[in-house]
This record gives sequence, structure tokens and C-alpha cells, in this order.
Amino acid sequence: MNSSGGNIYSKYKDLVFFTWNNGNEEEFGSFLQTIRDKNPNVQFQKLIGTNVPFLNAFVENQNGELFTPVYHHPILPRYTLPYVVGHSKLAHGDWFRSALIRAVCYCSSIEHFNLERIYLELTCLANGYSIFFVENNV
Repeated sequence: MNSSGGNIYSKYKDLVFFTWNNGNEEEFGSFLQTIRDKNPNVQFQKLIGTNVPFLNAFVENQNGELFTPVYHHPILPRYTLPYVVGHSKLAHGDWFRSALIRAVCYCSSIEHFNLERIYLELTCLANGYSIFFVENNV
């Protein structure tokens, strides 16, 4: 994510996320209409609020400060490991390390990172992996 003049924007493939601090909602609507006029194939999902999910991040404005913990969809079951066939211990070790790297990249504070790390550790422990497995992969 990049910032410019209080605005935040991020791009992933054909998805774009940005915040609007330049004026009121009417000006924002006019800005979006200008984009639609220039390219009618562009589609928007406009979310207005102090927090929104974007991909696997939860972006939140807390009194003018941006916080981004990892987003966990509320409908998906918690503490569930991805399904793998074959060498599950190796695959779950790779998943665990990848999830930790994602947390480092997404989390805007040490507190959010530590909460995500604990969540990942508990996920492994709840699915029968030992504390040695968890510590070895951290």
C-alpha cells in the first residue's frame, strides 16, 4: 500500500483499493463517474465507513490512523488448516510460514502481528500438531 496526501491506495492484479480524503461524498461520486465515462468496463464496489476488508487485509481508520490486521472472513470456520493430500506435515509447515509472512506484510502494528501469530499457533495446536512443530516453524 502506498500513501499520498492522506490517501491510501493499493493494487493487486485488476483490483484497486483507495481511500478518499479529498472532499465530500458528492465529489467522490463525480470522481467515480469521470472514471466510468472514460472506461465503461470498469466496475466499482463502493464501501463507505471507517473499516473495510480488502483481499485478506482488514483496513481500519482509528482516529486518523490506518490499521491493517489480517482479515478472517466471519463465515469461514476458525482454527481450520487447509486441506492437503499427501505430506500434510510438510504442507502445513509451509502454510504456517507463509501465513506468518503474510501477517508481517499486512499487520500495521506489533500487537496485530502478535495476535495473528497466536491465532496461527493455536490453529496448528488445535489440529493435533505439537508445540515443537509450532516452535520449529516460527
